[in-house]
Amino acid sequence: MQPECRILIVEDESDWLRRLKNYLADEPYSIKIAENFQKAANLLRDHVFDTVLVDLRLRHWKRDNFEGMEILKLIDKVAEEQGTTAIIVSAYGKAQHVREGFKMHGIVDYIDKKELDPEALRQAVRAAVAEAYSRRGEILDRKYGE
Repeated sequence: MQPECRILIVEDESDWLRRLKNYLADEPYSIKIAENFQKAANLLRDHVFDTVLVDLRLRHWKRDNFEGMEILKLIDKVAEEQGTTAIIVSAYGKAQHVREGFKMHGIVDYIDKKELDPEALRQAVRAAVAEAYSRRGEILDRKYGE
């Protein structure tokens, strides 16, 4: 794996944000944080990320809020040009949202916060970064020929 892989964590709860950052602290990642949809949209517009960890329900106090699904749509757009991958990390992932994420948005993994294992998270992120590099290579091959 190349050093300084770029990771975006989209998480509104400070405790979970701290945990996720700590679990990935020993990895060679440059991590940026977005606590809300608008900040995530701005970061995705202005930076290239290898992998995005997305909480489905931002503004956790609002039961019907699944802004994370909207962020997945933004990731789709940058993935076409940059190969960016996404992992859903959520305690509120309804089966319907997870299935939709995998089917429509090319999600590479889903991690349930209620069962989060730090080593499993690290492995999932490593695999997602590797997938991003593979996708990026395919994009460049298509663009410039083999």
